[in-house]
Amino acid sequence: MKHIAGLVAAVSGALVVGTRPAICEEGHWAAQREETKAHFEEQKKENQEFRQQIKGELQKEKIEAVEQHRTAQYNENKAFFQKQHEENIAYLKERLARVKALTDEEKNGLISFFEQQYAENVAFREERFNDLMANFEKIANDNTMNFEAKKQAIKDMIAKWKEATKAHHEQQKSERKAKIEALRKAKQSE
Repeated sequence: MKHIAGLVAAVSGALVVGTRPAICEEGHWAAQREETKAHFEEQKKENQEFRQQIKGELQKEKIEAVEQHRTAQYNENKAFFQKQHEENIAYLKERLARVKALTDEEKNGLISFFEQQYAENVAFREERFNDLMANFEKIANDNTMNFEAKKQAIKDMIAKWKEATKAHHEQQKSERKAKIEALRKAKQSE
């Protein structure tokens, strides 16, 4: 969703004059980047404090505490992303209202497209979180693995998870690009 302004600027400018105009308001996106950075820095700090708090606890208590902590952070992130999405959609609607080159149907199509991508992101994050928690519990409770093997298995799982996330974001970026290009071509043929 962070590319909506660029999309609107690209759509409005490219459809009218064939180039991307300098009307993209960076302030909205800069503020969101800072807000996101602060949000995750705070969680990073919480994670460090949390790790210190659970030192010395029994394995079972540690596992339960980690699961509760991760679930709490997941729910915080879910609310955070929902808030940002709502801000982005409001921003998109505001920007699209000023674009005269697009019909109401085309504007609504863009809004629906971004709502669909957000719904896909929510489903992706939910699936990823559930998979992460299930695998974490499986690894943590595996008595055949020593501490180092468990640590490595978790690192491998997270690396795989990061690759899947990257691929998901690249896919969505590609879909956004294709959507804009299709809209641009449709406008040029009118």
